[in-house]
Amino acid sequence: MNDAEITARGHAILRRAEDAALAATALKDMDAWVRSGAPPAAADLRAQGLSGDGSAETLRGARQAFVRQWGFSLPCREAVTALRGFGPVLEVGAGAGLWTAVMRAAGHDMIATDLATGLSPYGFSISHHAEVEQLGAAEAVRKYPHRDLFCSWPSQNEPWAADAVGELRPGRKLALILDDRGAITGDETLHRVLAERCRVLEVIEIPRFPGLHDRMRLFERRAD
Repeated sequence: MNDAEITARGHAILRRAEDAALAATALKDMDAWVRSGAPPAAADLRAQGLSGDGSAETLRGARQAFVRQWGFSLPCREAVTALRGFGPVLEVGAGAGLWTAVMRAAGHDMIATDLATGLSPYGFSISHHAEVEQLGAAEAVRKYPHRDLFCSWPSQNEPWAADAVGELRPGRKLALILDDRGAITGDETLHRVLAERCRVLEVIEIPRFPGLHDRMRLFERRAD
């Protein structure tokens, strides 16, 4: 066995361990939640260790498996309810399409877009859970100007999420899942645009993996 084969075998063993860790959590029922559009309440998931508490070491491996299968953020009842209060929604940077799949199952009109195709660097396949139209974020907002905007975990230090918010028409709503540590999600321009051009409507506590500080933030786009 050569070095490459040894490395590949080690990675396979690690992935199986991570998959097993995920299957041992409350998230083992994700398939059912996505199909029904009815994930549990955030408090129920936080009570099972998904509170961001850094001491829950067993969940760290589970997160790697979750990202490969689903994406970065955890849906919950409160987040679904908040998005159902929006008009028709455009998701940018949709990745595997988890949130669009959940919202469509919940009966809401949502379109998923992402510039990427195929297998992402994070291990999930674009369009795996819902059809994803290949569009850049700003281009998508221009194509669908009468939709509210959603994005979960905009890419670190990349400008596309800020560009999308900049294209959003005044009065439209947006929901972003961002980590409290500003350098983790989006870039400095995004946070400046949100502060200068948007009004905060609500902050929703969502379940989260250990060491993370992500929340869903609802905004309304102000006139420039």
